[in-house]
Amino acid sequence: SWSMMQVGNKDLPWSEQHEASHGSRSLDEFMRRNGFDDEVNPADVDAAAKKQIVSHKFLQQASSASWSAEDTAVVKRAMNSAAAFVQAHQGASYFPAYNSQSGEIVGVLKQLKEEMEGDLSEAQKHEQARAAGFAELRAAKSQQIADGEKMAEQKEDELAITDNNLAEAKEDIGQE
Repeated sequence: SWSMMQVGNKDLPWSEQHEASHGSRSLDEFMRRNGFDDEVNPADVDAAAKKQIVSHKFLQQASSASWSAEDTAVVKRAMNSAAAFVQAHQGASYFPAYNSQSGEIVGVLKQLKEEMEGDLSEAQKHEQARAAGFAELRAAKSQQIADGEKMAEQKEDELAITDNNLAEAKEDIGQE
């Protein structure tokens, strides 16, 4: 499988033909000329020297203003060659490194969801308790209303009997 960079390019960046055509300007020459070829045994270096070596690494240099256009072109060509080489050898499984920045956001959202589910559960329990209390209160008040209506009927019957007795008593007094 060939990448899009390779289509129509007969002079592949890692081929011998390519290397021979660019023999006069190589990355090694550039690195040597700019002092980036220092190979030091890490066991022989003290802490202060390690700091200096780390601060002197190639792509971590503070300014590239001192580089010529040719130097910049050599570096770009080397980077393109490396990318093409990796793509050609890794095929479809090659993907540049990507560090997801959404891990914290997802964590916050999950925490929010858990809190809201807890609040919902608590609110549902509260609602069920209040609904049960309302059902009890409604049953009690319905019973009180029924008892009141029954008592009102009894009082009406008593009043009717009492009124009848009073009328009969007045009638008896009037006849005597």
